[in-house]
Amino acid sequence: RAGTLGFFFFYTTLFAAVFGTVSQIGVAARVLIRKDEIVSRHVMRASRQALFLSLLITGSLFMLSRGLFSLLTALLFIAFLTILELVFLSFSHVRHKAEWSPSLDIE
Repeated sequence: RAGTLGFFFFYTTLFAAVFGTVSQIGVAARVLIRKDEIVSRHVMRASRQALFLSLLITGSLFMLSRGLFSLLTALLFIAFLTILELVFLSFSHVRHKAEWSPSLDIE
């Protein structure tokens, strides 16, 4: 049987693989759909969403392996990640609103 270190490396590697795959697919899909935006914004959004999806998948599999996974824990985990995504969206909306300022030069 693998020890604690083996499980740590397994779940870390699984997280990195899911994160990389999902972020690449997300960036490619966003670039194909919205060609008018800057690619760095696509990368930022896709990476954030890949992070949350990777946490959901890896965390669910970890809870399943420990016997902690149930419908209630899955719903709570999804609710927590959804709230976290909404917090990030609200902060990014405020930041983008602050970056945009109309020109006040009146001549």
